[in-house]
Amino acid sequence: RQAQREWARTSDLFEKNAVSKRQRDEALSALEAARADVSRSQAMVETAGIDLAYTEVKAPIAGRIGPTLYTEGALVTANQPQVLARVVQLDPMYVDIQLPVEKLARIRSSLKEGAASEAGPNEAETVLLREDGTVYPHRGRVDVTDVTVNQSTSSVTVRAVFPNPDEDLLPGMYVRVRLSEGIRENAILAPQQGVSRNPQGEATALLVNPEGEVVARQLEAERAIGAFWLVEKGLEPGDRLIVSGLQKVRPGAKVKPVAADIPLHPPQNQQASGTNNPKKNASDDEGTAQ
Repeated sequence: RQAQREWARTSDLFEKNAVSKRQRDEALSALEAARADVSRSQAMVETAGIDLAYTEVKAPIAGRIGPTLYTEGALVTANQPQVLARVVQLDPMYVDIQLPVEKLARIRSSLKEGAASEAGPNEAETVLLREDGTVYPHRGRVDVTDVTVNQSTSSVTVRAVFPNPDEDLLPGMYVRVRLSEGIRENAILAPQQGVSRNPQGEATALLVNPEGEVVARQLEAERAIGAFWLVEKGLEPGDRLIVSGLQKVRPGAKVKPVAADIPLHPPQNQQASGTNNPKKNASDDEGTAQ
């Protein structure tokens, strides 16, 4: 302000020829120097504000912080290799599923041949099973599928997203995921205790024909779904499959069949018996929470 007042006074005197041109130039130079000092001081204030902001480390994401690796008063530097702390986002939780390549090829083949149709937005589901076998209450969805194959495991990574409002899931947990692959109309599931394997490894089963006689039949059942086999060939709707007392009957014997109560989703560690016609085609795959 002093330089500005001096410049204004000198300019008035110069117009009245009371001061020389040199004195006027000196006053102008002093004003410009004062303005430069002000700009430099403002820049220093802004720099100090930035430095002060750096003293408070703000997390770039919402989440929970683990134990800090530094205490108050410790020396830290920019770009140091050791992190101050680790912040983890817990909701939502990402689960990486290792899907075998042959399973992915089977899904695509079934969709291409029309044996299964793509699950709709209201039908596809991704169910998470904890290590103890209990079902996680919130359903997830497939977010993205990797485009490369892990050569060491011959698998493709599929990432699913699960809501985690109660923070029950933590990063690094081992879980199992039941992933709906598609919808197969009129598919037949046979209880595993009603299907056996011959010395050649072929699936066989004992059935009761309309005359009440036991007959043996060869099946095509290469895939297990829960406590059932997914039967590709060999069974038709209405066939009566023997699921108990197999050691007491032989082909050609006369029997009196009794209907069995067959839950489609048996309790944990318990197998069901009988035949059913599911629509959803799902499998359990291993995953890791991220």
